[in-house]
Amino acid sequence: STSVGGVHTLKHTVLTGDGGSLHIASSLLHVLSKISSPIRLDERFVQVQAMAPLEHSSLLGLMSPTDLKPGICGELTRLQPICIACGEDSTFVIDSRGKLWVCGTSTSSLLAGATPPLSPIPLLEGERFQSVVANTHVLALSTEGKVYSWGPNAYSQLGRGGDGKLPMQIPHEAFGNEPVVKLAVGGQHSAAITKTGKLFTWGRGGYGRLGHGNSEDVGTPSEVQKLSLSSIEIVSVACGLGDAHTLALSRDGSVYAFGDGDYGKLGLGNHDRHREPTKITSAFDGSPVVEIWCGAQISGCLTKAGALFSWGSCSEGALGNGQSYGSVDVPHQVLKSHKIQTAYFSHRRGVAVTTIGDVYIWGKINSSPTSRITTPKLVPQWCGKNFTEFSGSSTAFVTWTGSTTPSLNWSTPFTPTPSVALFSSLSDILQLSYDLCGSGEHAQHLLISCCSLIERSFQLASPCILESAKELRVKLRALLLKLSVEKEDCSYEVRAAAQFCLIQGWTMLGIQDNERTSIFENLRTIIFADDLDPSTALNARGGRSTPHVSPEQQLARQMLKTKWKQLLPVGEMLELMFTLLHEEEALINLVEQELEKQYGPLFSFVTPQDDDSEINRDNDNDKHPKDGKTDCQQQTSFRSSSSSSS
Repeated sequence: STSVGGVHTLKHTVLTGDGGSLHIASSLLHVLSKISSPIRLDERFVQVQAMAPLEHSSLLGLMSPTDLKPGICGELTRLQPICIACGEDSTFVIDSRGKLWVCGTSTSSLLAGATPPLSPIPLLEGERFQSVVANTHVLALSTEGKVYSWGPNAYSQLGRGGDGKLPMQIPHEAFGNEPVVKLAVGGQHSAAITKTGKLFTWGRGGYGRLGHGNSEDVGTPSEVQKLSLSSIEIVSVACGLGDAHTLALSRDGSVYAFGDGDYGKLGLGNHDRHREPTKITSAFDGSPVVEIWCGAQISGCLTKAGALFSWGSCSEGALGNGQSYGSVDVPHQVLKSHKIQTAYFSHRRGVAVTTIGDVYIWGKINSSPTSRITTPKLVPQWCGKNFTEFSGSSTAFVTWTGSTTPSLNWSTPFTPTPSVALFSSLSDILQLSYDLCGSGEHAQHLLISCCSLIERSFQLASPCILESAKELRVKLRALLLKLSVEKEDCSYEVRAAAQFCLIQGWTMLGIQDNERTSIFENLRTIIFADDLDPSTALNARGGRSTPHVSPEQQLARQMLKTKWKQLLPVGEMLELMFTLLHEEEALINLVEQELEKQYGPLFSFVTPQDDDSEINRDNDNDKHPKDGKTDCQQQTSFRSSSSSSS
């Protein structure tokens, strides 16, 4: 350990699995697992909003579609997406568990066998994905580094042979057997970046957009030699949407442009074409560039200091410089009086989010003839909502909350870093302590501490972290299931710790529905003792002493109360809640109050006959159906039909 200001901080330790070090390992694990406030997880509730013409609103699941005002995408919000990509006639979504979905109509050319309006892509249901990009064709990157492509292939923009209507993997060898970390697509060409910073391009080569020094089409991913020979490491790439230019961002914050130079969209001070990457010499604001974008005849970038720049065609107000004609052939700053946190350029439009959460938009917003905005305009509906991710096509524009990275409390001296190696070590110690479970209190403490650290690691880990470690996943799942519902000589504390561990990690462990049911039923016996009447249970939930309940049961109930909201998705929380609560009115009211604090009135439990109901106070026959329920009530009332209050 090291000491800073008198505070000792653990830096490194090795936990061995032999019996001689059991007491040392268990003591250490117990201390680490009991550290207060180990993790502060930022809540991640993603809301997806969009602007789209009425005829395209169904592609986005818009609940309130309008031409000029943002509407909530109910269907996409329910997926809690980590990535969205708008194609020309389809929208692609990666949900919180890494599954790839497509939203479109039956006439869409990019459905890849999926059933409209929204469903997973059949051939890819067994894969989990980290990113997807789309325009007139689609590229998707799996968590294992596989690159899939589908769509039109007239210029070999898919990077492989075969049927373009269905997803197929681009051979790993095409990228020099290196892992791919980033993808981009244009109208007729594609690009990828490997882990070592090499740039590969393929597809239509007209005007030199591929950067290979010529205008030839390329059928498979080909490395951009000029960058590699100059030892320039690329970290980001953007392809012109429906046009013939490309931007590449190097690790040192420099921007390289190549392809068609019409309207000055290469930012090189002229309108010439460049068939090889050429560095943009603009000083920007003196700080390195951190993000780049290509639209249709436009380009943009954001610097580390928060300055936003655009260049290219001014048509439709796409540059946000107050003009709708002419062009700008060198980077020009947008929103000079604001510090920009993130931005996005798509086709002939742009959007920017300031560091205080204000959202500005400009350009051709959608197909409406009155939607052209030449000077950045504030969008009040999007301000202060932490919208940090954007995607757009020529007909739609989507924004959502980016993935939240779990943050650590500043006073935390120890938190495990999730990895396959960590889970393997904890699994070995869990197995050792499981074998000794009946041998005394020491082994029981070790089991609880180990489960606590595994649960904490699940909180921080990627949902797909164990997909490549099948044997470890099976072993860990089996051990935790045995501790949760099978092993008879386990204390209530051990069972509760293992069950919460499973609930937190059931996506990573692949817990099946029947196994979840067993866990929930066992939780019921721990949380709600059989001899408790409703009023006593309410006291237990409120934290007051209950003489009928053992200390272990009280501890388990307190664990459930404090962790309930963060462990269960909303739908499963509601289902489990009613399994446990037996429709007891007092408990339902208590849960309703907690849910309204957390999620707002959408998840309230509405009782139509309740005289105190706010909805019923405003009820009249003109606004509500004859059965006394509004549409909202019918959607949010979760009581069973047999309930006496229905």
